[in-house]
Amino acid sequence: YGLIDISNKIILPFEFDNISRIQKSDLAFVKKRNKFALINFKKEYLTDFEFDKYDHRSYEPFAVKKQDQWGFIDKKGKVVIPFKFEKACAFQPFRKNGYWRMVRHHVSY
Repeated sequence: YGLIDISNKIILPFEFDNISRIQKSDLAFVKKRNKFALINFKKEYLTDFEFDKYDHRSYEPFAVKKQDQWGFIDKKGKVVIPFKFEKACAFQPFRKNGYWRMVRHHVSY
C-alpha cells in the first residue's frame, strides 16, 4: 500500500502491508512485516517498526502495544505514558469551561 494525492503525487511510497491514516492530520500508522510505525506525510518515520498493535480510533496521544504492554505516544512518536498496561484504548481530550476533560465511548471523565 501507499498514498497519493488527487494530482497523483506520491505522499507515501507503495511499500507497506497496510496504512491507516490518522484523521485530521498528516500522520499514519504503517505496517511492515507484522509491526507498525508512525510516519508523517513528509516520509519521516517518527518511530521504528516496533508496535504490535495500535488503537485505530486513536486521538493524540495514541494507544500502542509493544511486547504485550500498552502505552501512549504523541504525534512526534515520543512515549508520553509508559508501556505498562494490559489494556488501553483511545480517548479524546477536550477543553470546556477552562478544564481539560476526556471522552471515552461517549462517557465524560
